[in-house]
This record gives sequence, C-alpha cells and structure tokens, in this order.
Amino acid sequence: MLFQKYFTPFILLICLLGCQKKQNTLEGLVDASAHEDEFYEKQISFLDDIIAQKSNDASLFAKRGGVKVRKKDYAGALEDLEQAILLDSTQGVYYFGIATSYYFLGNMGESISNGKKAMKLGYRHPQLKTFIGSSYTALNQFDSAIYFLESSLREIPQNSKTYRALGKTFSKMGDSKTAITNYQKAIDFDPLDSIAYAGIIEESVLLNDLEKAVITYQEAKKMSLNSSDMKYSYGSILNEQDKYDSAIVIFQEVLKEEPSHWKSSRLLGKLYRRRRQPLEANKIFLEALKYNPETKELWYELGLTNQYVLRNYAEARKNYEKALEIDPTYKDARLALINLKATLRKLYAPPSEEDLNSSDTEEVQS
Repeated sequence: MLFQKYFTPFILLICLLGCQKKQNTLEGLVDASAHEDEFYEKQISFLDDIIAQKSNDASLFAKRGGVKVRKKDYAGALEDLEQAILLDSTQGVYYFGIATSYYFLGNMGESISNGKKAMKLGYRHPQLKTFIGSSYTALNQFDSAIYFLESSLREIPQNSKTYRALGKTFSKMGDSKTAITNYQKAIDFDPLDSIAYAGIIEESVLLNDLEKAVITYQEAKKMSLNSSDMKYSYGSILNEQDKYDSAIVIFQEVLKEEPSHWKSSRLLGKLYRRRRQPLEANKIFLEALKYNPETKELWYELGLTNQYVLRNYAEARKNYEKALEIDPTYKDARLALINLKATLRKLYAPPSEEDLNSSDTEEVQS
C-alpha cells in the first residue's frame, strides 16, 4: 500500500523472474497474482535467494521489508528494515518503512520518531506528514496532529487521505461538524473513499442528524462501496432506528470479516448489555481488546457492564482506570470513576451515630 510507488516495478520484475525460474509458464504468473499471499511468498522467496548471496546489500533487505509491509507482516518487515539501516543509515525511505510498520503495530511513538528521521534525511512522500499527523492523533496529541496534517496539505492540497486524517482528528476532538467538513473534502478528491463516507455517517449520528446519515449511506451504496466501515455505519443507522436485531446481525457480520473492528464490537456489546446479557457483552469487549488493547472506549464499556449489570465494582474500577491510563483526558471514564467511588463510599461507609442510636432504640422497644 504505502510502498507501492517505490516497490511495485521491482516486485513485478522479481515475480516474473521467480515464476520463470520455478514454473516457467505465464499461468504461473497469473496464478501467483490471483492468490495474494502466495504472490508475496514468491517475492520473499526470490529475495531470500538473492540476499543469501548478497548479504551486505541494504536495498535488498529494504525491498524484502517492503514486501512484508504489503503482506501485513509488520514484525517481519521491521527486522528487514532495521537490518537495512544497520547497513546504510542514510536512506530516508528505510525509516519511512519502519514508521509504517510501527504505526500498524500500534507503537505510535516509534512511528513518529522514525517518520521524523525520514524527514531529516530529506525523504519526501505524499503520505509522510499525514502518517506522522495520524500517529499524533492516535496519541490524542491533537495540536501536533493538526500541525503536520495542515503542513501536508500546504504541500499537496488535493490529498484526500490527509483530509480524511483531519476528519478523524476532529472526530476524536469531539468536533463533529469540522470532522464532516474534512471527510467531505476527502470525498470530493476521491469519490470512492468509503472510510470518509463512513466517517460522515458516524458523525451525523452523533449530531442526531439521522436524515443526513441515511442520505450519505444511500449515496455510498449507489457507488457499490461495501467495506467493513460502510457495513458498520449501516449497523449504526439501524441501531439509531431501534432496529436492534438487524443491527446485531450487521455487527456480527463485520466482526466475522474483520475481528479487529472495535467500533462494531463496542456497539454489539452495548446491544447485548441493553438486552441484559452482560456475560455476552463482556465476552465481546474482551475479545475486541485482544486486538485493540489500547482502545479506551472498550475499557470504558467493560467498566459500565461490570458496574451496573454485574455489580463487580472492583473490576469496573480497574476498567475505568485503564481507560484513563490510556487517555487521562477521557471525560466519560473520569466521570464514571467518580460516580463509582461515590457509590462505594455509600455502600461501605460505617453507620452514622444517628443510625446507631436509632438501632439501639429499636432494640430496647423490642
């Protein structure tokens, strides 16, 4: 994805060479292209053979790392790209590859650090500053996020991905109207941006503008946009329309296709909680946390279920505290923790002197 501009010609070449070496047929090339994993494995295998002969060539490790990024083997990509840097630390593209891998592994600090190293080495890429800004957004450092994203737009004013990233930033800041404005700009430049459509729908639901949410979904449907985000947005509309059974089916479908889609997990868990099925709700939240351990909203929802349905106050407190550890400014979790502490004080406070006197009087009278 991010390496396509730089590695696609090389990848096609080594795929062709690899297929000629092992199968020597055009059908072999078509077959490899038709099965993505096999396609990438052939590329990696071919590079393995070359690296075995030229183990001091940094560019070969970087190319293999690039293939692994596209294969979504980010840990493996890191190993190759770090080896490339050990051999040649002057290439900004290597640091960009490391930044990419760390981003998808959820280590935003390292993503930012390596992205900045790439910049210092003079490396230019349409998504570099967008990547850094998105990493700051994930860390809730919004001023820094906006700085890098707006800087990116000054360099490339028609970058739809940057406008989408700005939309996500303002969404996390709670500014739904500005988020929608930026998502719409992303669509203006890329009419097939399903994530931006889903963003508009989500923010419209938050603004209680269900009419706009439905219209936006219908526009996306006409363009045959059918991503997990679009399915989730449809589920959120059904949820707002009180069509809970249908919403549950949609969220289950999304999670079957993409188990890490935490927003679907969140709404599905809330629906189970609404149905007084707390064990099912917690199971959904805990499963989602395996994929998204740093998602504050999931810890918060887990806390609500433990506190108000299961009456497991100790676990609820841990859940809220975990959410606040991730984001100390998270108001919902802060308020929930304050309310929980107040509840615990009432439950476990020693009886007052007035209550004791009243109790003694009752015993005497009896």
